[in-house]
Amino acid sequence: MNESRRLVVFGASGGTGVHLLPLLLERGFRVRAVVRKPSAFPLAHRSLEVVQGDALDPAATARSVEGADAVISLIGPRRLGPTTIYSEGGRNLVSGMLVAGVRRLIAVTALGTSRDFRMPPLLGFLARNVVGWVLRHGWRDGARFEAELRHADLEWTVLRPPALNHRPPRGRYRRAIGQHLPSPFRLSRADLARAILDQLDDPATFRTWIEVAW
Repeated sequence: MNESRRLVVFGASGGTGVHLLPLLLERGFRVRAVVRKPSAFPLAHRSLEVVQGDALDPAATARSVEGADAVISLIGPRRLGPTTIYSEGGRNLVSGMLVAGVRRLIAVTALGTSRDFRMPPLLGFLARNVVGWVLRHGWRDGARFEAELRHADLEWTVLRPPALNHRPPRGRYRRAIGQHLPSPFRLSRADLARAILDQLDDPATFRTWIEVAW
């Protein structure tokens, strides 16, 4: 049981958060969910604290991570235009964690932040030049965040999933630590949630990035 451990989850109300929080609560963690509209949050549990916050607000972010044992960031862009949600939000998370003395961070970005893929040549070309053009703002900002995170004195892990869907969980996934998966095309949000939980206490994943996919 993990009754004495508190996790703070940013982006908890998103598509992955609704799968992740029940897993954390079932495992016995105490969870602080940071969301923009606590009144609309659908989950209630004796070990769940729902607080209002925004990763783009440095003061609110710093307050949210106080007393935590680890932080999980599910924040990401909701639109295709220019964004600083990864870089600015991530910078606020790191700053707040350093002040509060919180060491462990798991952050989810996207497969395309490196713009490098293990795919057949044509699919790799399309991923970089077609999909990459459409998603360029989010990918670039994710890359900025990851570059800054490498210099942070934290036990961080970055998960890079491919296109996410809402299909039922398969209960399994592939992962590659610090290297590219072959043909990483899809993953359900439910299985991404499981992957996040699996990496939480794995020291082999500290200070590196991981690709996860079906």
